[in-house]
Amino acid sequence: TPRPGFGVRDAVVEPAERESFLRANAAFSLDLYARLRVREGNLVCSPLGVSVVLGMLAEGARGGTREEILAALRQELPPDRVGPAFQSVLADLAPGKKGWIRLSAVNGLWTARGLPFDPEFLRDLRTRFGARAEERDFEADPEGARRAINRWAERRTGGRIPDLFAPGDIHTLTAFVVADALHFEGKWATPFRKESTADLPFHLAGGGTVTVPTMRMDGPLAWYRGEGFQAVDLPYRGEEVSLTLLVPDEVDGLPALEESLTAEGLDEWIAGLRRERILLRLPRFTANSAFDLEDPLRALGMETAFVKEVADFSGAAGVPGEVFLQVMKQKALIAVDETGTSASAVTGGGAGATSAPPVVFADRPFLFLLRHRETGTLLFMGRVANPKLD
Repeated sequence: TPRPGFGVRDAVVEPAERESFLRANAAFSLDLYARLRVREGNLVCSPLGVSVVLGMLAEGARGGTREEILAALRQELPPDRVGPAFQSVLADLAPGKKGWIRLSAVNGLWTARGLPFDPEFLRDLRTRFGARAEERDFEADPEGARRAINRWAERRTGGRIPDLFAPGDIHTLTAFVVADALHFEGKWATPFRKESTADLPFHLAGGGTVTVPTMRMDGPLAWYRGEGFQAVDLPYRGEEVSLTLLVPDEVDGLPALEESLTAEGLDEWIAGLRRERILLRLPRFTANSAFDLEDPLRALGMETAFVKEVADFSGAAGVPGEVFLQVMKQKALIAVDETGTSASAVTGGGAGATSAPPVVFADRPFLFLLRHRETGTLLFMGRVANPKLD
């Protein structure tokens, strides 16, 4: 029977294929973040959400358009093996049976009424991504279709993402719309004590401070000392997912830390986490972001998909040049407090230390990664530049 999460069954994928897929997905996630981090302030995105939508588009793309999508995704698998690899990993993202966390991950597909779609494309999206096709009359009522899709996204994210598409995004020439709605709720394995939260200064890059409610924890956590930063890993109940904090040593050290992010480096840092008694101070924070993804994806090499009369989505519908990608957007939100985390987007044992414990004060701009531990998938990632914003 279909599993929770994306609602897909597991697929038969060789271990080497799975490893190649996950390695590529990690590289894509950080490549995408590198294109998005140019904006200032707090930021949150779901790399998984973007990669899933691109995976669905790749199912209907052909020729150079498909090659560019798969290259942007950094995939080196044969094109016909990427879909099954997505399916295998999405099946693994289903939360455990104990219900410690809630991961609602749903894909949607809306097709233009009267435009014949390839049955194999519709079947593959249903089987591999859990996306069921729904016809909409884009030509007669594009605004009604837009509102219906936005209501879908709002329901699937618990009301947190109410307006994914803006007026004009869906119009009379729209052929089909694919969307991914990802919503995570998790309680900390060890909650912060609310009575320990205190108003403390947070140092802003470039000077100045703001006073923000700051949580405190003193206990065993997975910790890593890197060059110019510290990492600490906060697991959620069930320990399937964790929030990894990357805190630079210097108040203005975040840009250099962001610049140093690579899939290989992140693997090394995660592998280097060791359980220590840690004194952690972390501000409560909320971040929300909205992205038009066309320029970032073009920068990753995905050019022809957006070009009318050049894009080839003939594996989905029509003939080469008839259907092209008109809009690609994402909205994401994350909130972290003493009890745990809520996030939405339409991505060693040891004894306690006998000397003074490492101190991790996230009282300066820092990075966060919401990770699925088994697969290394980045469900969400971003930065906190000022906890008072958003």
